[in-house]
Amino acid sequence: MLYDYTFWYVFKISGLTLFAVVAIDAIVAAVVHAVPERKINPFAKCFQASQKERSFWEKLGVRKWKDIIPESGKYLCHFSKTNVEQPNNNEYVLKFLRETCYAEVMHIISIFLGFIPLAFMPIKLTVVLPVCFINAVLQTLPVIVQRYNRIRLIALYNFNKRKQINGSD
Repeated sequence: MLYDYTFWYVFKISGLTLFAVVAIDAIVAAVVHAVPERKINPFAKCFQASQKERSFWEKLGVRKWKDIIPESGKYLCHFSKTNVEQPNNNEYVLKFLRETCYAEVMHIISIFLGFIPLAFMPIKLTVVLPVCFINAVLQTLPVIVQRYNRIRLIALYNFNKRKQINGSD
């Protein structure tokens, strides 16, 4: 009797779950992005990658697949993280760094809150749980990309800073 549901019922519950997860993600994005920029420190320890983490990202081959992960920052917060448009402008690089932090926090929160539909939807294990699990995986990938890219952005920021100091002597 566990699998005695019609196709359309399962389709409807899947669609409702997907809609709920996307709505949760959008709300989380809006709330996280409401945090003032001055409160986001991309140089804070929680946003730094250890050497072990860096090595792990390299073993995962993040460099090869990171560009296929969709980037919606251009639409949600009017800042695209697809390319570093002004690599010599440290104000821009710092803004980019902060946006990676916003994205990381938003995606991490969405991983966990994406399981909320389990509390409210019927046929939890056969339909809702897989949708929530897929959401968690799809939220994890951008977190990896943000942390991977931030390593390079911090290096760029520090390079620009050194260049600015040496150029002004």
